[in-house]
Amino acid sequence: MGMFRPGRVRSLLLAFLATVLVCTVYLYWTPTAAASSTVSVVPSTAFEVPLVERQKDFWKAFQPILERHNPNCSSPQKNGDAGAIHFDPVKDSPRPDLTAMSDADQKAMEDAHANFVEDIKKAGKDLKPAHSPGKRGLVSTAGATYLPVFVSTLRMLRRSGSTLPVEVYMKDTSEYEKHVCNDILPNLNARCMILADVVGKNVIEHYQLKIFAVLFSSFEEIVWMDADCFPLGKPEELLDSEPFTSTGEGDKETFLQAATALGAPFYTVSERVQAVGHQNGEKLAGSAMAQTDPREDHALTTQDKWRVKDSSVASAPHIFFIHANYPKFNPGDNVFGMGWETTPTIKQDGSDSRAWTAPPDTLRRFGYDAEKAYWEEIKWVTCHLENVFKSWEHKAGLCVKVEDYWKNVFAEPHDDDPKFTEDG
Repeated sequence: MGMFRPGRVRSLLLAFLATVLVCTVYLYWTPTAAASSTVSVVPSTAFEVPLVERQKDFWKAFQPILERHNPNCSSPQKNGDAGAIHFDPVKDSPRPDLTAMSDADQKAMEDAHANFVEDIKKAGKDLKPAHSPGKRGLVSTAGATYLPVFVSTLRMLRRSGSTLPVEVYMKDTSEYEKHVCNDILPNLNARCMILADVVGKNVIEHYQLKIFAVLFSSFEEIVWMDADCFPLGKPEELLDSEPFTSTGEGDKETFLQAATALGAPFYTVSERVQAVGHQNGEKLAGSAMAQTDPREDHALTTQDKWRVKDSSVASAPHIFFIHANYPKFNPGDNVFGMGWETTPTIKQDGSDSRAWTAPPDTLRRFGYDAEKAYWEEIKWVTCHLENVFKSWEHKAGLCVKVEDYWKNVFAEPHDDDPKFTEDG
């Protein structure tokens, strides 16, 4: 999760370059012009150019800048693995330099970046953003095995009470599923967008899809969520609160680099992202990441209360986003059985289990039984759309499996069920 401030397009372009040159819920914002004192009965979008045309115009101006500032150097080489080094905000620790790059290649990257920034600044109105002024919404990417996961996420969004419109971007028509895009998503105020319709034969894939989805979105104020990340509250409330209203937030690492390059403000949530899962012996078999409410975090840090340095200064903020990423909670994939190292739905004795039973202090920050709610939506998606998704075409019995799992785990309360509030 994250956010951003003035000059959304320019900042995002720099974030894009940071991603490309060195090779993850996020919010972005640019302030709108002051409202006119004249009241008009004509809708603000009445004479608006269609989105796809605005996207193509933007790409026509942006693509040459990208090509002109290709660093033309070899990719950095990784010399070894640093392993899992936990960050300590109080004590510094050695930071092994395992990235190898020649001085000449580093200079080429530095020059390319500096010239790219200069051209973005000079471009001005030639790089007219595709978004509609004042429009806000949620952006994501999904396709293939991610699409069933995204629909469950979308239902969790609506379950929160959110009414934000949603755009889900797909790289090309190979990921487009007609029934899902034409019939299912519109009923949830969401629509499919095909990037190839804008960029043509230019190949955009993997993590590049995320930055392009944001760049080409019709929204000026954006909540970004991965296909496997869902909110516990209404994300639009974040758009009306600090730290978003003053800084635009920031969390995604490449966007922080872009903001730094431009001298633009940003805010990073200080509270640690907490792994949640179940105990496997003495170890935590994590299958999701719990992300803190930025409003509560900001309220503490502005009082100079930094729990990351001293957890006793205040109670832990509530969780706002759950990133259920390891594995993806796709009934047609690895969420059941022993096919994944964390075996999230299985106890050590082989029986069905909740995936998220630890750590208990983090679960109490949820505020409600989010895992049960998530599985309720997964069950709906699986049993209503089992024969719809392309990635499920040759996978029979998914609904039966999910219903059996639901009956064993969630249908009735259990003595060892976790607590989801401080008072239990």
